[in-house]
Amino acid sequence: MKKLVLAAAIAAVAGNAMAFEAYNADGTTVSISGEVRTLISNTENDNKGAKFDMGGSKLAVSISHKLSDDLTAEGFMRFAADLNDGSAKLGVDKGYLALGSAQYGKVSIGVVGTAYDDLMGGYDASVNFGGAAKLGADTNGAGGLQNGINYTWSNDSMTVVADYGLEDKETTTTIDSFTGKLDKTYGLGASWTSDFGLTLTGAYGAAKLDNETTEATAKAYGFEADYSFGAFSVGAIINKSEEKAGDTKIEKRGFGTGAAYSFLDNGTAYAGYNVVKTKGADDKTKTYNAGVQYMVHPQVKVFADIAQTKAAEKTNEYALGARVYF
Repeated sequence: MKKLVLAAAIAAVAGNAMAFEAYNADGTTVSISGEVRTLISNTENDNKGAKFDMGGSKLAVSISHKLSDDLTAEGFMRFAADLNDGSAKLGVDKGYLALGSAQYGKVSIGVVGTAYDDLMGGYDASVNFGGAAKLGADTNGAGGLQNGINYTWSNDSMTVVADYGLEDKETTTTIDSFTGKLDKTYGLGASWTSDFGLTLTGAYGAAKLDNETTEATAKAYGFEADYSFGAFSVGAIINKSEEKAGDTKIEKRGFGTGAAYSFLDNGTAYAGYNVVKTKGADDKTKTYNAGVQYMVHPQVKVFADIAQTKAAEKTNEYALGARVYF
């Protein structure tokens, strides 16, 4: 399971593996990739009925120049569309300039991912409702860096990611219940994959917020183990996050586990369980989810997901969707 997640993350950085190659000559390559998402979902007890959603649809352009046998310069820009509720918003989801070496790794500057977001989460094979126990993805308030530096190095069995976020005194950022101007963020993570199906991953992330009255800090760390054998894959994650401002402190712990079975070459069934608990408070959220996905074509996926969340109230959710990649 984890191998697939890491491969997808690397492909997302490099420009989709299914990308259309628009130009390739004299060491310069221009590729275009993207996906169109559609989703029909319904949540019981919210009195809103079924909802049609195309959020998360993306269009990306990648340009790379071969500088030498080992050195490549790259520019990447990915736009994400929010097509919900009759709106048609388009914003930069990820965009950076990078200098990469097969031997020494790649440095990217711009709107980049974090170590936590890039490496953690392989335990969850679901499309829509899983992954609630991955607490550290939002340590910086966004799940990615708007003004950051990302370093990624990998070989056949090991991947290392480090990130550093520059201060942003103009944008108001919210981390859990704390709001302020982002001072700095940093993170570090590593993932090791064996030749017998086991993958072990760990990541750490931290951030600092400033406002007129107080300073808030946030940090999170987590560990994950995934194992694939034949058509089956299983995984588990454990996380801890902590936000502190003055005398106020919010500490959460998350645990998640998931399993997947490829019953066909192009069909997979999956299920998961996630629980998140806030320390010192009667606040525990449990989520059970299950679903199935089928690749109608190597670039066309359809899926069905269900989930039940137990917190102060019990909520059932259902979703049917499709994604077309190019």
